[in-house]
This record gives sequence, C-alpha cells and structure tokens, in this order.
Amino acid sequence: YIEFDYSIQIVDEIEIDYSLPLLLSFDFNRRLMTTTVSQIRDGVKEPYINENGIEIKEQKKVINVIKSINTTNSWTKPQCEAIHRWLREIKWTGDIILYGDASGHHRSSQSEDTNWEIIDKYFNRVNDFHNYETSNPRVEKRVDAVNMKLCNMDGEIGIFISSKNALPLVKDF
Repeated sequence: YIEFDYSIQIVDEIEIDYSLPLLLSFDFNRRLMTTTVSQIRDGVKEPYINENGIEIKEQKKVINVIKSINTTNSWTKPQCEAIHRWLREIKWTGDIILYGDASGHHRSSQSEDTNWEIIDKYFNRVNDFHNYETSNPRVEKRVDAVNMKLCNMDGEIGIFISSKNALPLVKDF
C-alpha cells in the first residue's frame, strides 16, 4: 500500500466511542485468523499537527482501527468466541456491523456450516448487522480503495490504526 505512512496512520491508542457501531471485518486465514475492529467517525474539519509534527487533514469520514483480534491455527468458532470475550470485557451493548471476505460463503471450517453461517449464529442480536457479499472485488480495486482511504488526492487522511492493539494490520500495510 503505497499511501501507508507509519508516521501518519499509526497512533498510540484509539478510544472506543460507545455512541458509534463497531465494525468487525473478518479475514479467514488459518494461520492467523484476524478480525479487525474499527469505527467510522466524522473527520476533524480543521488541519492539526499530529504527535510526529506532521500536519494532518482528515477526510470527511475516517476509519479508526481499534484492535485486531487474532487466533493462530484457528477456525471460525474459536475466533467468534475470542471476539465475544473481548466484547464482554469492554461491556459492549451497541450496534455491530459485520464485514468480511466473501470466501467465507464457500469454505467450510470445523463443521458442515460455512464460515459466515457460523458467524451468523454468534452474531444474531437485534443490533448485529451483516454486510458481506457473495464475491470479492478484484484485487486491484481493493488495493486502490485502501490507498485512497489511507490518503486521497487532496492529501486527506482516512485511516488511523492503534499501534498497541492492531499490529497484524500494521504489518500487512
């Protein structure tokens, strides 16, 4: 991701805003199954100087990546259980929006159910919203979309990542 800049996108810690929904984005890798927890907030209207002395202009909507929840050599069920443990720790009762890899529709894990069918069983509260497609966009389109969110043509930033809680995503970038 050519627009990723550690000195801009990485921040020490991001506080959870209990008035916003949590977005859970699932990646179904087996060696390190990852669910990225984020929130979308309104961008700050005026430029400011970050902790590294760099002027930051934010996009209208900003993604705050709060945490990566990871289970090594895992399946979907233990991943969902790890997420639920964390949600209990933070006493989350608000909305949850689920996103993720469309391959979860096709791949069975530890049972006859697909990954998304297992996730549906764990996240079936009234305020859980499922937003996943049946196919993934082309890789080029996904990379372009992330790069534009990292930093658009106007130099505005749209993603900030917690350095303390989202290291697998930092390594991916």
